[in-house]
Amino acid sequence: MPRTRIARLRARAVARLTTRDPQFLRRVTTDFPFADEAAAQRTVDIATTFLVGYNLIAGGADAPAARDRATEVPRFFRPFYFEGAAMGFGPFALRTGGGLGGFEDFARALSPATVYQNYVGFGWWLGTFYRGRAGRVARVVAELDPRYGLLCYEGIGFRQGFMSGGRRTRPTDIRRGDVPATHVWYQGYGRSLWFVHMGDTAAAARSALRVPEPYVGDCISGLGTGVAFSWLDRAADYARFYQAVPERFRAEFDQGLSFGWEARQLADRELFDASLRCLPAPVVADVDERVGDVHEVRDALVAAGDHTDFYNAWRRGVVRRRRSGKPLFPAR
Repeated sequence: MPRTRIARLRARAVARLTTRDPQFLRRVTTDFPFADEAAAQRTVDIATTFLVGYNLIAGGADAPAARDRATEVPRFFRPFYFEGAAMGFGPFALRTGGGLGGFEDFARALSPATVYQNYVGFGWWLGTFYRGRAGRVARVVAELDPRYGLLCYEGIGFRQGFMSGGRRTRPTDIRRGDVPATHVWYQGYGRSLWFVHMGDTAAAARSALRVPEPYVGDCISGLGTGVAFSWLDRAADYARFYQAVPERFRAEFDQGLSFGWEARQLADRELFDASLRCLPAPVVADVDERVGDVHEVRDALVAAGDHTDFYNAWRRGVVRRRRSGKPLFPAR
């Protein structure tokens, strides 16, 4: 057959195998213990937007086409759309035969402003396609930017927690003894707990306390990232959520908030600033200071030239700053 026909047939086959019904994740969330109907709708809206981006790429679109279509997505939800589109790189690579090594070029063409979400989305796909093949996942991750590559495990951990409703607490698709990947996996798992318990930080934190003790802080960090990123337009609730976290883990929660805000402001600074206007001016200044800390710790690590376990070192550096500084919302 002519090559063009072979390519079309392969594209259609990949699309049939990899695209998902938009109602798929809605069914998954049916029994999640959300705080209320508004919180439930938030998780459903995010999940649906994620699948819109994924299905577009899995169904045959390329990065420029997906970027052009992003204007049709409500502004608040666009980062989730790009995260799903980045997950779609897996089917895209199968369809084009270009291999997984092209992910970072694809992601830059898609949306460099959602760099964190891009790696997380790719991780979701790796955890799906290479399920049970931890060595294969590790080889793909090893070829990625050392600053962000471990975020693929964040996506794998999130997928495991989300798809199980927060019931499967043991890490998957990680080589035995890979502690750095395990820490980031549990960060993703902790972020999923926010989506499972959307609007109820205390319940999500209680679920985080059930994971193995060395990784509770990672879960609480991921919980903070989820709160900051998905609840930005309801920032007036931040103080209440902050106080609901056990005091001994607030530095980790604060670090997660810091990373979530860093990702949000990078994706859309104008929306970020507008969303925080409901907060008192001193709190807004504290949020900006936390975003600045994320940059300063990262830049110091880059200057030192040591990329060993870069992402976890980055997180630990911000946690240390949070422990030595004033709390974001002092106890009343």
